[in-house]
Amino acid sequence: MELSYKPTPTILKMHNSTKPDKAIAGPPGGGKTVGALWECIFRAMRQPPDANNRRKFRVVIIRATYPNLKLTTLKTIRDWLPRELGDITLTQPMEGTLTWQQADGTWVDFELIFLAVEDEAEIDKMRSMEMSVIWINEATEVTRDVYEMAQQRVGRYPAAKDGAICAEPGVIMDFNLPGVDHWLYDVTVRNVPATLDFFMQPPAVICTNFEKADAGEEPPQFVMNDEAENLDNLPAGYYEKQLANASSWNRIKSFLLMKWASFNIGKIVFDTFSRTLHVASVYTEPLPFTPVYVGIDTSGLHPGAVFAQLQMGSLVILAEVYGEDTAFLEFIDKGLKPIIAEKFGQHQLLAICDPANPRDAFTGQTPVQALQRAGIKAITAYTNKFKPRREAVAAFLNRRAGMAIDRRCVTLIQALEEKYVFRKLRIASTSGAQYANEPEKNAWSHVVDALQYLCLYLQMPNGPVENQTTGDNYKGRVRPRRLL
Repeated sequence: MELSYKPTPTILKMHNSTKPDKAIAGPPGGGKTVGALWECIFRAMRQPPDANNRRKFRVVIIRATYPNLKLTTLKTIRDWLPRELGDITLTQPMEGTLTWQQADGTWVDFELIFLAVEDEAEIDKMRSMEMSVIWINEATEVTRDVYEMAQQRVGRYPAAKDGAICAEPGVIMDFNLPGVDHWLYDVTVRNVPATLDFFMQPPAVICTNFEKADAGEEPPQFVMNDEAENLDNLPAGYYEKQLANASSWNRIKSFLLMKWASFNIGKIVFDTFSRTLHVASVYTEPLPFTPVYVGIDTSGLHPGAVFAQLQMGSLVILAEVYGEDTAFLEFIDKGLKPIIAEKFGQHQLLAICDPANPRDAFTGQTPVQALQRAGIKAITAYTNKFKPRREAVAAFLNRRAGMAIDRRCVTLIQALEEKYVFRKLRIASTSGAQYANEPEKNAWSHVVDALQYLCLYLQMPNGPVENQTTGDNYKGRVRPRRLL
């Protein structure tokens, strides 16, 4: 049986590397999985034969789940190594030995074990295994503990007691480029082990105004990259379709542009947010004689605020302010008052605050009182329960032209796109990954909380805590119609 394999230029460089550990990143469809498979095959073919003229080699293939192993990894292997070479059982763990004779008369016994290991809770599966090579397919799915355990378990087959050695042990990894907060960034860029070679394929797409697009100053302009790899094996328009269906700038940046981005590991709260649909293509400006609403998250030392107007039925986010390790009185003086004076001095303005509204331990003032003393009319939102806050924002996001965010509101855009997430729980379940019921608190969550209080007031302005002294000027006059 003859098999014809022609590696792409980057994968050829990976094959020619003499380092024991190899990692390759590239766009989806770049041929990484096939390249990693053939790296394992080549090592098996170079393994010295034993006394029986057999080249024994054992590869453990790791992914987070068995369905992924079965539906994608196994399928790729079967496309290249047909059933005539040996069978693979589909029970867990899936395993089998593929055998073929080489031109020199020796036989290769290519043993494959498919193992689902997502995190340290499942690492015990690896502790007693003796392996030649570990191939971590889609390495972004697993934790660093899995990678570190893999380093300890390779090179143990064939065993020295049997009069043989593993000539080329190592860990092989393939993946789409993750974010800079992923452990793979540390291993492949910041603190690269001496045993590891890292290879990156060319981008599938080029952004001709990347710096300005990444800063949020201009909408991105894309062209297809003629030097992208494996194009001959992809359907026509493959990357154009991926680009058209991608709503997240960071995913485009990492997966298609091959640039390290920043991701949180979790479930995005507002998954209907789209930079294309909800970020204004030009700078927004306040309309004269139109009230300005300010949503404010007043809790702790990380206050955040967003300024907005209702313009032609759309909620237009005009500005944001965020204070890192900032007391609320300082936030008012150094954050809110300057931007109000600069942009909104001639407007009616109402601030809607976190209803927790705790008193300052030193001044005895609540945030609403502090705002009122600074000349800013303020009330509290009627609730800080997460579900109605989320629904209030989602109502604007899900309407056609329901929300337009000024592209200078970088923190809010990043939060809605990637950073405002439900934290993934360390719970194993047959129903899949489990997540916390409320979003993770981080440097991005405060401006989103501020947006939620603002939207909550606009959706349900007659909340029970709205008081007469601050709300009368707005009742029945500038309040929008109900949108739910």
